[in-house]
Amino acid sequence: MTAGHAGLTEIFTAEACVALNGRGETLRHAINDLCMGYQAALQATGVGSMITLHPTAGSIVKPEDAARADKRLKRLLYLDLLDQGIYIAERGFMALSLVVGAADTQRLLGALESFIKRYRHLLVASA
Repeated sequence: MTAGHAGLTEIFTAEACVALNGRGETLRHAINDLCMGYQAALQATGVGSMITLHPTAGSIVKPEDAARADKRLKRLLYLDLLDQGIYIAERGFMALSLVVGAADTQRLLGALESFIKRYRHLLVASA
């Protein structure tokens, strides 16, 4: 209990929580801007420090919308990022931690851009 108390009062303070969630929001917007720039059917959703990547076009408002994502592309994204040394959950989920900084998020954005360029022909919005 002492460690938990110290963690919440000295490490994961209210300020640290706000900063962490802000980094998540910034990263999610950067991912979506990157995908829109390439007109790739890939997008990020989430809240705060939690992000999920969805290889699908169109707005994601409810679970059924996210279910449209091609599971094969999701697996390809997972394996491609893993090959680049970045681990996310196979379902596309990632959660930032306090130690994730600007260099880490830039590395992720670079890896996603590499994925998009390599598989752009698969990431086209279907009509």
